[in-house]
Amino acid sequence: MSSYMRAAVTGELQYLGDHRSLGEATMVVIRSDVARGRIRNISASAACRQGGVIGVFTADDLLAEFGEVPFIQPRLTGGLDVESFRLQPVLAVDEVRYVGEPVAVVLAESIAEALDAAELVEVDIEGFRASSSIDDGELLESFAGVEGDAECVFENAPVVIEREFRIGRQCPSPIEPRGLIARPASANDRVEIIGWTKAPHWNRVELARQLGIPPEAIRVLEVSVGGSFGTRGEFYPEDFLVPWCCLKIGRPVRWVEQRSEHFLAANQGRSQSHRAAIAGDRAGRILGIRTDFRADLGAYVRTSGVVAPRMTATMLAGPYAIPHSYAHCELVMTDRTPTGTYRGPGRVESCFVRERLVDIYADAIGQSPTEVRLKNLIGEADIPIQRQPIDGGPKVEIDEGHWEDLFQSVVSEIDWSNLRHRRSQGERIGVGLACFIERSGLGPWESASVKVDSDGGIEVRSGCTSVGQGLEETFEKIAASSLGVDGRRVRYLKMDSDVGGEGIGTFASRSTVMGGNAVHLAALEVIENAKRALEVRKPFSGGDWEYVNGVFISGEGERRVTLAEVASDQDEGYLFAEARFENDKVCTDFGAHAAQVLVDSETGKVEVERLILGFDVGPCISEENVKGQLYGGAVQAVGGALFEEVLYDEYGSPLVTTLLDYGLASAVESPEMTVILETRHPSPLNPLGVKGCGEGGITGTYAAIANAVSDAMQDSGFVNRLPIRMEEVASHLRDVASTA
Repeated sequence: MSSYMRAAVTGELQYLGDHRSLGEATMVVIRSDVARGRIRNISASAACRQGGVIGVFTADDLLAEFGEVPFIQPRLTGGLDVESFRLQPVLAVDEVRYVGEPVAVVLAESIAEALDAAELVEVDIEGFRASSSIDDGELLESFAGVEGDAECVFENAPVVIEREFRIGRQCPSPIEPRGLIARPASANDRVEIIGWTKAPHWNRVELARQLGIPPEAIRVLEVSVGGSFGTRGEFYPEDFLVPWCCLKIGRPVRWVEQRSEHFLAANQGRSQSHRAAIAGDRAGRILGIRTDFRADLGAYVRTSGVVAPRMTATMLAGPYAIPHSYAHCELVMTDRTPTGTYRGPGRVESCFVRERLVDIYADAIGQSPTEVRLKNLIGEADIPIQRQPIDGGPKVEIDEGHWEDLFQSVVSEIDWSNLRHRRSQGERIGVGLACFIERSGLGPWESASVKVDSDGGIEVRSGCTSVGQGLEETFEKIAASSLGVDGRRVRYLKMDSDVGGEGIGTFASRSTVMGGNAVHLAALEVIENAKRALEVRKPFSGGDWEYVNGVFISGEGERRVTLAEVASDQDEGYLFAEARFENDKVCTDFGAHAAQVLVDSETGKVEVERLILGFDVGPCISEENVKGQLYGGAVQAVGGALFEEVLYDEYGSPLVTTLLDYGLASAVESPEMTVILETRHPSPLNPLGVKGCGEGGITGTYAAIANAVSDAMQDSGFVNRLPIRMEEVASHLRDVASTA
């Protein structure tokens, strides 16, 4: 068992709530309860008289200190012009644009005192008409991409099918909401930050820019967290407000997001509407695919707001050899919580649209969905493929095409005989398939270090951070394997910006690919450093030292020196190496999912009975962790396909603010799952040959469930929106029964 797993099962992991500092103050954020309006006045005099209150701060205090209110810059722009973006101020200035936007903060000695004082702060907002849906959103910018001659194909193809699809807003909802602690460091004008994940290095630079201090004045300490799913670790207003308050009062400051705040303030995801079409011949060859779609960015363009829609367009053709494609996107702003990346951003949406069209097309030409997919999957004869999905954007390079075997393995796992029997007994049961590709291992680089102590203990650090996905165990295994030592001697240390080097972070299924290979290279460099040290201090005439499983052996084998002994012989008492793995290409990972559902003919309730998750993961460092990623992603997809949607009323007020309102999938809704891992095809893009798997369980499962429900309804075109509403299923069944 790795040191990480031991800490996890024994309760030794340290989460944000486990960190306490002497003299700590608590921050509470006062948020707008109006979706769109002008701030007329904020009165905090009554709150400031309350016992335990340290202060109440608004945008006026920021203006007095900085001359302006800092705005949050985008981290990923997707090649679009930042000047056109509506960026979010850390505290609202003059106007508010969504329910939940921060307008003031209260600092107090305790959470109870802070909450009581917040109730006394009077915020007077003149409300305006709000844009509360994607349909009436304000156009920010648009982009398009064309591959081949889609217009000509759709004019002349024997079969053209067009449909409208919609994917609702969803909230990532990690088990542990966001939080942050800032405390003054021992040196003057320095601050320590605890709680950042995902992109802590970029956050550090962004905070330094906003505060007007050098990044070196900010120390970032990693902490264990309860999930991320894309939403945790982006730069939010609170990521400025907590350290600013800390520096202002010279004391540690804590802020922990309440669950209701999470639904109002944290990045949401999905929220797209499509008019899409597929063109093909009557033999089952897909000739073209296109979509015109809208993507809702919410009230502001946050740090990764444009990533999902760009990815939707990029991945439209998926794993199929479709020669002609067209995608046009309108980015719209609404007076709702900003959106960002949610596990499988853009890929879930494009997979849903594409795989629904494939099933409808198969039905129209009288072929099975399996048959059509097999005819169109990219094969060895098709590669390499380069796609230019977005004008001016990077090309998508596909250099693997061995996917038919995995797809066939998923299909053969379905118990077709049992399905036919149950249907003959009157059960409304259905099966759906979905194929997809993932782009994992986003570069361009990542760093790591390996240190060997004189007692043989080995410490590993990386520029990546753990978000609960088992990264620690994976990196420990990579270091142990690369050094040829017992894994129990290896310990992964969480990030400390004062000790470790630079990095990029954990997102886009990049940690194992980029960080893991950096760990591997650092381990190899430690061996080379040790060999050079031996050649200087313990030379022999028999040739080079040979390294085998933690031991250096002389040419004849008469001399043996352990890695620990070399470390103890150094002036520092240890061996150390840093490495950077660089790669400007991403891995292409293939997945095939199948879903089996049962529809209740009276109530319309959909039960997902079984999921089959096939994924080409390449060499598997930790099969347990990979399966855990696939299981977790698939359960999220069950919720996303059937229950989860953040709804708003006509005034822009959210109708969902608690887990009582928001239908997360629980253990009760979790189906039987079978995982099929393809490990025979290493990526040619990195020394370990590994691929990412963070999105491997979620991307195809939405679409597979949608196709399965349509199959159960005996109507290939039935599902056109997510989540699938039980009342709409029941209503359709009643209509069918009344016309029978």
